[in-house]
Amino acid sequence: RVLIGAFGAIMLGAITFLMARAPAVDRLSREDETDDLRFRIWGPIAEMAEKYFPLGSGAGSFVEVYQVGEFDNLLKVNYVNHAHNDWLEIYLTLGLPGLLLLGVAAVAFLTAAWRYSRSPVRDRCTSYSRLGAIVLFLLALASVADYPLRVPSLACVFVIACIWLASPDSKLPKNAGTS
Repeated sequence: RVLIGAFGAIMLGAITFLMARAPAVDRLSREDETDDLRFRIWGPIAEMAEKYFPLGSGAGSFVEVYQVGEFDNLLKVNYVNHAHNDWLEIYLTLGLPGLLLLGVAAVAFLTAAWRYSRSPVRDRCTSYSRLGAIVLFLLALASVADYPLRVPSLACVFVIACIWLASPDSKLPKNAGTS
């Protein structure tokens, strides 16, 4: 059954890839990663961020700030609405305060992830906490090359993963609940 399921999944993926002519699939097959605009704008955005450091340009100001400092060789018909790198955009728009908040969040994440990775799996709470850590790590990794948390469904998944990771151990003290 496992082999049949795996074969079916591979065939479904192959058929989808061959039959779909989505722009994303075409872009992956014909463009070099370095030619993609999202990667070429990171250097100029980092330079802009240095100009606005330490306070940043302000939350929600990316489009206007990028238009003012956009390099001529990067001008396109479409405008750039985000940095396609949430970490870099936070550095530009929120500056040092944003980086400090990211640092606090990273320390909290690493502390909780370390705690649950070292504890034995006793119940669902530990399993969900580990799953939450994995989901948060994957979303943080995806934020390097895009802005996944601006998609409402992924923002909801992020919140659920935070709740799972922050949930206290389900084992209550023996005298809890008695008066």
